[in-house]
Amino acid sequence: MKILSIILGFIILGLAIGYIVLRDKDGVENDYQEYVKGLEIFDSVNGQMKYLDIGEGQTILLIHGVPTNSWMYRNLATELAGNGYRVIAPDLIGFGASSRPAQYQMHDFDIQAETLFGLMESLDIDSWEQVTHDMGGIISWHMIKEQPEKISHMYVLNTILYKETFNPPADFSYSNPLHRWVLSLHAHPYIGKLIVNNMINTGTQDINFSPPERAGYWFPLRKGAMSLVHFFTRTKDIKENLDTYRSWFVDSGVSVSVLWGENDPFLDSSSAELLKNEMNLDEDEVVILKNTKHLVAEEAYLEIANFIINHE
Repeated sequence: MKILSIILGFIILGLAIGYIVLRDKDGVENDYQEYVKGLEIFDSVNGQMKYLDIGEGQTILLIHGVPTNSWMYRNLATELAGNGYRVIAPDLIGFGASSRPAQYQMHDFDIQAETLFGLMESLDIDSWEQVTHDMGGIISWHMIKEQPEKISHMYVLNTILYKETFNPPADFSYSNPLHRWVLSLHAHPYIGKLIVNNMINTGTQDINFSPPERAGYWFPLRKGAMSLVHFFTRTKDIKENLDTYRSWFVDSGVSVSVLWGENDPFLDSSSAELLKNEMNLDEDEVVILKNTKHLVAEEAYLEIANFIINHE
């Protein structure tokens, strides 16, 4: 009985410490909420998409990955908009401030691609440059398969390309209720925050995020995590079809630049060299971003912006 009391005491103490550490501080999400107020709305047939639209000039479309949203691009977008670009940075369906469809198939990559084409058509934009990161690559390859002429140049940031360099934490199955439950914990107010903060810490090298900056990543997931569940229960399928997906990209004729974090623990930087060789890219079209990991749009936004602005 005494041992059980001690164990119970430790559990209660752990829960109390967890609550103190992980509870929301007053106003920590205010910066993100202000950011959302500045987003535009596209009412697509697949759900409501929120998107950033700033600047004037050559259009560039920024596609985020998982479990992020357009917040990840806020600094890069500002730099590009201040240097002659019109920047469109959407929250993909199921992420950020966009709709959360309950149906699993509504989060499919071809549906996401269709929604993005619909967004650009609604804005009367016929051609654009595109930046893609992480899962955004799979969506971008679907876009290129359908309408490669729309994308005048593709900037690839730490994206899913090769089986040997794609290392998801596990192969989850949607048919397994335990897997779905575990992944849905990303939407839990405390556990989700812990998971996302760990992703931020693991995915960056020399950057100290403030609590409000972190909130832009974990706070939106409280609306629901179905798109995240969809992605992580599709990783086995992605691996099996990755050569086909990549062939749509490689054989498209779209011009390409690659900017990759050299110490990415999720998507190995050897991907950049593999793609360079497969597409016969010039040396100056492949940049390994030193002292960075996965979230390069956060860590190296100035370097990425300067590369894009000065690209010919």
